[in-house]
Amino acid sequence: MDTTKLRSRRVILAAITAVSALVIGGTAWAATATGDLRHSERERVGSAATATESSDDDSDDGDDAAENDERALTASERAAAEKAALAAVDGGSVEEVEASDEGGRGYEAEVRDADNTVWEVELDARYRVVSKTVDD
Repeated sequence: MDTTKLRSRRVILAAITAVSALVIGGTAWAATATGDLRHSERERVGSAATATESSDDDSDDGDDAAENDERALTASERAAAEKAALAAVDGGSVEEVEASDEGGRGYEAEVRDADNTVWEVELDARYRVVSKTVDD
């Protein structure tokens, strides 16, 4: 009997078992975790996961400038942008806040008003409203 083959089979079997357990555990966690999150939290978690996946990607798609524009907001930036966006729409609920895609230092927020209309509010670096449009 060849003990080297037997040992390598045992290692492979243990590795497959460990990977399977992780996949099943991750799937179960994801299935139960999404039910506990509100819409805005789910969007924020999904955005963070997407940002992490894209930052781990070592492929060169030639669009490095767009990838480097995204930046995480501090808690105070997020709070100030939410306050300004809510004031621009006369209340409602903020669904998303992020750094501006236009380069520079600004912010973009999506706000759902009392009539269930979603507004996109663009703010400058000092949280002044640059534009306010109905989001399609």
